[in-house]
Amino acid sequence: MSVRALDGRPGVYSARYGPTAEARNQRVLDELQDLEGPDRHAEFHCVFAIARSDSLIWTAEGRLEGEITLAPAGSGGFGFDPIFYVPALRKTLAQMTTLEKNQVSARGKALEELRRFLAGL
Repeated sequence: MSVRALDGRPGVYSARYGPTAEARNQRVLDELQDLEGPDRHAEFHCVFAIARSDSLIWTAEGRLEGEITLAPAGSGGFGFDPIFYVPALRKTLAQMTTLEKNQVSARGKALEELRRFLAGL
C-alpha cells in the first residue's frame, strides 16, 4: 500500500513497518492522525509479468485507489484491509466479502488480466 501523505510509504516495505499487522495499521493511523480528505489517499498496486530467458513477454497491472480510515473497521482480509476504505463500495477491504474484494482489489484486477492473457494463448 502506498499512502500519498507518507511519500508512498509503507510501499514495498510494508512488512517492515511494524512487527504485526495491527502495529503496521496503527503506525499508519498515527502518522496520519492530523490529516483529512485527500491527504489520506492511498493505493494498492499489483503487477504480474511473464518473461522467457531475458525477454519480457507480457505485464499486467492492477490498481485500487482508496483512503485511510480514522480507525480499523471489519474483520475480514489481512494486512492493511481494516484501514483501507473503498469509497465506491463504502466499505473497508476488511468489511467486504471475498467476492467483492476480488472484484475490486489490485491483485484481483491484475489476475483477471493474466487469466485473459493465458486464455488467449
